[in-house]
Amino acid sequence: MSKNTGVKRTAKPSPNLVLKSKVRSQNNKKKKIKGIKCVCRKSWCPQCGKKTTVSRFINRIKDWKWEYVRQVILTVDSKLYDDQEKCIKTINAKKHIANAIRNLERTKGVKIIDWQWTLEWHGNGYPHWHLFLLMEKKGKTGMIGGDNIRQYWKSGRIIESYIRNSDHWDKITGYFETHGYFSKKKAYQSILPLWAKENKYVIRRTGGKPNLQGKNKYKHKERYLEKEELRINRQEELNEILTGIELGKWFEQQGEILAGKTEGEKLDACGCETDIYLGLGFKNYLGRIDIPYKEFRLLNGNFQEGEGYVVEVDTNTLNDLIMKIQGNQGANLNDFIMAIN
Repeated sequence: MSKNTGVKRTAKPSPNLVLKSKVRSQNNKKKKIKGIKCVCRKSWCPQCGKKTTVSRFINRIKDWKWEYVRQVILTVDSKLYDDQEKCIKTINAKKHIANAIRNLERTKGVKIIDWQWTLEWHGNGYPHWHLFLLMEKKGKTGMIGGDNIRQYWKSGRIIESYIRNSDHWDKITGYFETHGYFSKKKAYQSILPLWAKENKYVIRRTGGKPNLQGKNKYKHKERYLEKEELRINRQEELNEILTGIELGKWFEQQGEILAGKTEGEKLDACGCETDIYLGLGFKNYLGRIDIPYKEFRLLNGNFQEGEGYVVEVDTNTLNDLIMKIQGNQGANLNDFIMAIN
């Protein structure tokens, strides 16, 4: 099997961790190794974004009562800014959306229970925002009014609309959850423009009211504490199982690698490497190898739902592979082909 599979590799090998035991085993039994696709977890990634940012956004708004919801599209006038980058940085730095809502509540007596926005792009690379507002009053009595909004949104045009019925609301949230953008035949709205891909500036895709209220706040806190406990436990397990490069230094190196990349390079690297684990589960992390996940799945093994792609190697060969993963040589696809044959 040739390494030249036509898959573009844009990611460089990462520093890796190794198991404590490097000795030759007398009990040379087969060991399971599983590979999973390395992910960028970027909100603008077509694959990762739906599982992270888009999912959180939909979960936040989908249970709103449609009678109380208003949608406001906030656009920008390109004539007011030197370029797209200056536009997005100015609006973000001055917190235009949050300040506009605060001023509407303070000066116009508008009662807004919750609000969330998502960012999309025009074909010319300039942004526009879909702002969803959960109002205290339903129907026409909950309308804010274009003149009131324009008073505090000086960046461009605004379009305020209401939700017609429950089907209309389900269609909006359902379509966005599936496709990651609101309008049909406009997939480019969810794709980071070229100027942004060539930049290291991180652009948020969604945002909204920072503090959840009542039961939602409690649920959010519980969810956060559960994830934090899982993260701490996993790090303790790694400390017990793995050695080689210190964990703190390894994560610091990972941060430095990411800091030196543009947003486009981070997106392009999604799936270009494979994370390797010893056995099933996610406790025994061996490291990240410079083999695209699509190529790794060409090996003689099987895919297990909820786990990843699993192959078997003998203990001594496994130790050799671990040392290659950790060392300067690196482990390539041919090493794994030889290990499982």
